[in-house]
Amino acid sequence: MADAERQSPTGESPGIEAWQRRVEKTLKGRDIETLRSLTRDAIPLEPLYARRSDTDPLPARNGKRWAIIQPIDSPDPDRANAQALADLSGGADGLSLRFAGSPAGTGNGVPANERAFAAALDGVDLVKVRLRVEPSADGLRAARWLSALVANSGVAPELTKITFGLDPVATLTGEEGAAPDAKAFATRFAGLRSEYFNGALALLDARRYHEAGASEAQELGGLLAAAAWWLRTLAAAGIEPADALPFFGASVCVDRDVLLSIAKLRALRLLWARLQELSDAPPTPLAVHAETSRAMLTRSDVPTNLLRNTVAAFAAAAGGADSITVLPHTAALGLADRGARTLAMNIQHLLVEESHIHVVTDPAAGSGALEALTESLAELAWTDFQSIEREGGIIESLLAGAFQSRIAMARDALVNALAAGAAPLVGATIHPPADAETTAAVAEEVAATLGLEPMRLEEAVKKAAA
Repeated sequence: MADAERQSPTGESPGIEAWQRRVEKTLKGRDIETLRSLTRDAIPLEPLYARRSDTDPLPARNGKRWAIIQPIDSPDPDRANAQALADLSGGADGLSLRFAGSPAGTGNGVPANERAFAAALDGVDLVKVRLRVEPSADGLRAARWLSALVANSGVAPELTKITFGLDPVATLTGEEGAAPDAKAFATRFAGLRSEYFNGALALLDARRYHEAGASEAQELGGLLAAAAWWLRTLAAAGIEPADALPFFGASVCVDRDVLLSIAKLRALRLLWARLQELSDAPPTPLAVHAETSRAMLTRSDVPTNLLRNTVAAFAAAAGGADSITVLPHTAALGLADRGARTLAMNIQHLLVEESHIHVVTDPAAGSGALEALTESLAELAWTDFQSIEREGGIIESLLAGAFQSRIAMARDALVNALAAGAAPLVGATIHPPADAETTAAVAEEVAATLGLEPMRLEEAVKKAAA
């Protein structure tokens, strides 16, 4: 760039016009518009953005380190317990316990009974360790088991850091689902609150939509709709939004698209602030948990998943997640061994200890591209939320198949883009290893749940090609 373009006479950085002239010169006659692209929600991605000075950092961890959470999903309770103790001794801050048959289990998981539950957590210090019980059809019973476990251990509930994972959507299983028992959920929520548990009692889980192929705006729209269901349910039980919202938590997926993953987490903060405002509730932080996408993991060239996991974990950290789970890079092949689990955990340790990502609050603040993405995504997510509300709310929309239908359209568009090479997946759609077919010969995916069938991008493209 010429000196005049590098710096203005006042010593200020060049404006976007100077950068645009430089880009046009590099394009050698091609229109700069050819560099524009669209996200899955049709949000334009411009080739150049001006830096934003009209925005403040979004509230997140405030420079604190996020919590490293490891999944516990072995069907053998003793092995699950060994997983838990090994991960905690290896530097994990917490555990994500997944039951068999739950959306997060995807074919694995601890048996959903009280004995197996207690065995998996044997020797785990419930004061020092952050514990997440992931949503499942057994969520209400699991909350009762955990409450009893804490009481029997003599631990004061207010000293624990527990996410109970009460999620009405997770109870909708089978092809003929029935509406959840709203009164039972409200009663359990109120009971845990009266026992002085201070973690997330109601979980707003967008991971299920992500794994089914939803777009980013659809994920957030479904999450907000779940929050609205909870607010109505609790209001009917006499619990006002100001008393309920501090006990909500959210779970989202992050994937190999760094910018969109960061923007999704930041958009969630904006949406949460708006929801509190409309509910006449004072601002309270939302506990946001991010998990690396299972859908992006490939079976055919498994080592490439390490890179996908790394960039996704970076996005979660930069986006301000309060806790992060990195799924083992071999998760597409079944239960991970100790080595894969350690690598998943150490990806986060590297980001903390060597990259120091956690010391900056909202590093995306002021970025023209990320601020624009965040705002556009928040607006579209609110529109999707309103669509679900017009259909009667999240439960009614799912039971009618309306939300699934829109997710299916987004999923088909994504699969077609992958199959056409517009969104390459290294090691699968391009540059596959010679033994790809042998490596891919593993068990089928778990059965569909209300039409929200978990997918893996690699497998979906193969089916489309066939």
